[in-house]
Amino acid sequence: MDKSSLCISVPSAFASEFLGNRLHQVIVEVVSSVADRPLSVEYKVISSEGAHPASQGSVPGIQAAPSAGSQLTSLYSNTIDNHSAPAVDSRYSFDTFVTGASNQLAYAAARAVADGSGTRFNPLFIYSGVGLGKTHLLHAISSYASSRGEASLYVTTEQFTNAFIRSIRERKTDEFRAKVTKADIVLLDDVQFLSGKEQTQEGLFHIFNELHRSQRQIVLACDRPPSSVSLLEDRLRSRFEWGLIVDIQKPEIETKVAILQQKAAIAGFSLSDTMAFEIAGRSPGCIRSLEGGLNRVLALADFFDSTLSVDLVEQALPDGLVGHVSEKVTADLVIRTVASYYKTSPEILKSKTRAGKTTHPQRIAMSLIDRTLGLPVTEVASLFGGWSPRTVRNSLKELARTVKTDQTSSSEISEISEELGIRSPA
Repeated sequence: MDKSSLCISVPSAFASEFLGNRLHQVIVEVVSSVADRPLSVEYKVISSEGAHPASQGSVPGIQAAPSAGSQLTSLYSNTIDNHSAPAVDSRYSFDTFVTGASNQLAYAAARAVADGSGTRFNPLFIYSGVGLGKTHLLHAISSYASSRGEASLYVTTEQFTNAFIRSIRERKTDEFRAKVTKADIVLLDDVQFLSGKEQTQEGLFHIFNELHRSQRQIVLACDRPPSSVSLLEDRLRSRFEWGLIVDIQKPEIETKVAILQQKAAIAGFSLSDTMAFEIAGRSPGCIRSLEGGLNRVLALADFFDSTLSVDLVEQALPDGLVGHVSEKVTADLVIRTVASYYKTSPEILKSKTRAGKTTHPQRIAMSLIDRTLGLPVTEVASLFGGWSPRTVRNSLKELARTVKTDQTSSSEISEISEELGIRSPA
């Protein structure tokens, strides 16, 4: 330990990885508080004899963990050096993005950036609720730019944060920065997860400046505008607002129908306007849940060798399944309503507790979002501070057991459902 840093000896590479990924921020806060000054923290693997620092590959019984360099290579090098994009889903292209009044501006801006004519839109900041197409546009930009021979880097904020922390731990931040700033276009998804990550924000600030100075394109995606991202440094927030900010709204009924017909055609089915309107009317605004509704209908037709009909839609998507969800009900509205009911703040409700277990209000909010919006469990997990999908599933099961024996919980859910204007579960 010196005046500005603390080195913690750990017995294995696993311990180093665990502390760095799971507890680093807590450790930094505690040791800085005890020392009464800011301290940086690093972890060093010590051999079993304790005499010399051991390399990660030489720890007995422990498989060698990837170094920062190899980790960075797996995340970035192929994308940047070879003009390929292994992390990009080829299904998400501009050709498969259905446009309408709800997303026209975001689509036009994305196309302009991808073909190089939107250099004044730097950065391009796209925000929307979950499942409305912002990640689709980022993948489409990356694929299109790569097809033009440009080095394109798409990465989620979680991937960026993990790789950046590893580069700090192994003193390879210069290599990290060089790999990122080498790209012609950098696309960072799920920017809301920068909230509270001071060290990552510091690194991104300098990388952003270097990219912008060299006139390389930056594209950001978030579930809210920059002004609403909590615990984000003002200097970073202002840079996010330098270029063009566009949002994507829930699709109107005509766009829903077009999306459904396109998805059905890809699956090898022909969906009439009447059928598409029926499915659209029974599904909430989120495109992912819209696609989920279509999948239920197509699966039922396939399983029972039935023709597509309105009766089949009613079987696959009964009223109780979608709960008569108002078009105005969003995940954010559910969270704010639950937070208000339990007299807490949305920020606290969305925060991951140090106890390692979801709270009762969180479980109710998760359940309402799952039941009314039909979001994938991974999306629900991301809304509440990054719980694992398994934790969310266990939380939903725990609440279901609680409701069966606890009338108070059942009443609470009914009252919140009524306030949201949705049907309570039977």
